[in-house]
Amino acid sequence: MKFRNESIEFLRVIAMLFIVMLHVSGAFANLEADGTFENALHHSFRSVCFTGVTIFAFISGYFGVKWNGKKFFDYEMMAISFEILVFIFTILFVSSFNISVSLRSLFPIAGGCHWYFSAYMIFMLLVKFLPPSKSCAQK
Repeated sequence: MKFRNESIEFLRVIAMLFIVMLHVSGAFANLEADGTFENALHHSFRSVCFTGVTIFAFISGYFGVKWNGKKFFDYEMMAISFEILVFIFTILFVSSFNISVSLRSLFPIAGGCHWYFSAYMIFMLLVKFLPPSKSCAQK
């Protein structure tokens, strides 16, 4: 039987709501209102919502990620394949091609792109050094 802590699951749902609010609030950014109270309030709201990303990642990772070298390799190959396809598509069909942006996306950790995927992959590497969670121990 799988162990589920309802409090942790509730916290994960709240974190998901924060992530959705973070993405939705990005559409309402007024870049010309820099220095105003409205802008400060908007940035404060987004800063609070950013905590949802960290909370969700740690809860999901701690209870759901186990070290698996094949899975790690498969994820990495999938990401590299996708980025190569996007790179080729950009060269062929986008008129405002920027080589530095394209190279940054091919090297996500060094380039600062795709930060969530990079963090997930680093977490997968580190997970074998963490103590097992109750849910993993009962599997």
